[in-house]
Amino acid sequence: MPDLIAKPALGRAPLSRAGMTLAEVEPGRITSIAPYPGQGGGL
Repeated sequence: MPDLIAKPALGRAPLSRAGMTLAEVEPGRITSIAPYPGQGGGL
């Protein structure tokens, strides 16, 4: 399995143009819930 390396999407932060600023934020915890394959048809 390959090693995954986190990289910033912008390459640098923040980026300001025409009076606006684009910056990355830490999203915090992300939770995903999904059924097992073949078990999601009854919803």
